[in-house]
Amino acid sequence: MHILFYRRFVEIRRFFLKFAATRTGFDRPGDKIQLDAAGTTDPEGNALAYRWFQYQEAGTSIAAVTINNADNSKADFTIPNTKEGTIHVVLEVKDDGTPALCSYRRVVVTVKP
Repeated sequence: MHILFYRRFVEIRRFFLKFAATRTGFDRPGDKIQLDAAGTTDPEGNALAYRWFQYQEAGTSIAAVTINNADNSKADFTIPNTKEGTIHVVLEVKDDGTPALCSYRRVVVTVKP
């Protein structure tokens, strides 16, 4: 009996965090954060689904963010009026293969008012 194993995965090849404001090392309330995962591919050519979400339990900021276009490769959010802390945003990319496979990336934004 021969058992064949093969490796199937979703590959996030390009993942950028773009900033609209001038960077000083920290981000401030009101700054717009642009998230870009365009160019992400699946080695088998399967279609990909994107989901950006805030991982609020991991962050030190109590403020919730609204992520615009959260189901697209490009999304953005505006840092709310909050105290100093971190905001964690996660990207989930899932293919439509069988079985469906996922890959995750996390962005940590440090806020200093």
